[in-house]
Amino acid sequence: MNDKANQERFAARVAALRAGLGLSLDDVGTAVGVSGETIRNWERGRFTPRKKATVVKLEQTLEARTGELWALLSGYEIPAKHPRPDDDSAHLLEAIRDELAELRSAIEEIEAKRRPGRNGEPPVSRRGSSRESARQAS
Repeated sequence: MNDKANQERFAARVAALRAGLGLSLDDVGTAVGVSGETIRNWERGRFTPRKKATVVKLEQTLEARTGELWALLSGYEIPAKHPRPDDDSAHLLEAIRDELAELRSAIEEIEAKRRPGRNGEPPVSRRGSSRESARQAS
C-alpha cells in the first residue's frame, strides 16, 4: 500500500476514534501536546505525526489499540478479530485464549522441526541431510 493510502487510512481512523469518544480537536491536541489545528490536519490527511511518541500519545488519548495507528501509517493491518477496548471483557478473554492457542501451535511446530528424525537421526536441513554432510567430510 502506498504512503498516501496509509495516510488516508490513518486520517479516517483518527477522525472516527475522536468522534466516537466525543472529543474536540482541542481536547485531543492538548492531551497529545499539539494544537487542535494539527489534529484537524491529521484527520484531513494533510500530514501525519513525525514522531512515534506522538502517535503513542494519540493512541492512548483516543483509546486505540496499542500500535494500531502506527501500524496504519506503516501500511500494516491490525486483524479485525482482536476486540476494541469498548468490547466487554468476555470477548477480550476469548480473543486472548485464541491468540494463546495459535502461539502454542506455532511453538509446537517449531519444536517438532527441531526434534531428531527417525532412528535418532538429526532432521534434514535446507542444505541437505546430515548423511550428505558426513559423505562430503570423508
